[in-house]
Amino acid sequence: MFDPAPYQFLVRSELRELPPAGAPALTVTRADGYSLITGVVRDQTQLLQVVEWLGRRGIEIVSITPTAGQQRSP
Repeated sequence: MFDPAPYQFLVRSELRELPPAGAPALTVTRADGYSLITGVVRDQTQLLQVVEWLGRRGIEIVSITPTAGQQRSP
């Protein structure tokens, strides 16, 4: 069972676009050659959709972190 949860995807790239419609609503913060993508992922299909979208573009994923119950930094 996969409950909707906030996630952070840290990637080595300053993204200029986001996954297409159907993917979760995401925000991007860019700095120093990295992007932090954050948003609520509702199910495993959406999680894999984001991972596959990044992979098709050759973007290196540094980490994927569920953030439910954690303090978020600005």
